[in-house]
Amino acid sequence: MEIEAPTATPTIPNAEETPTTIEMTLDQSEPVPRPDSTEPHPPIRHNDGILSKQ
Repeated sequence: MEIEAPTATPTIPNAEETPTTIEMTLDQSEPVPRPDSTEPHPPIRHNDGILSKQ
């Protein structure tokens, strides 16, 4: 598990690239995130109920 500690160092630079992609995605998905977010929300709740029943 200690080996993962050094791996976190390279993750820092990658994290900087992550926000850039999110910003670009939000720009293109600006109008999409609103309906998209609403659709996945209800299905997620249904999935929770189905999983609980199982």
